[in-house]
Amino acid sequence: MFYTGTATVDRRARYGEFTRRGHTVDSDRARVVSGTRDASAACWAETMPPEDELTASVRALGSTALPIGR
Repeated sequence: MFYTGTATVDRRARYGEFTRRGHTVDSDRARVVSGTRDASAACWAETMPPEDELTASVRALGSTALPIGR
């Protein structure tokens, strides 16, 4: 999860701010999702395909590859 708060936000823009790169860089490996968690607005990344998993934070990735494993 890379955002929780009281306001609904642009999930793709938030992902870009959090990772320090655009969401399109990862669009073939991760889906950026928004919804609610514990009654708060939230945004998170899910791997595609679902059998993959994030193995570390996506915080400040910059030009580093997504930390994905199986």
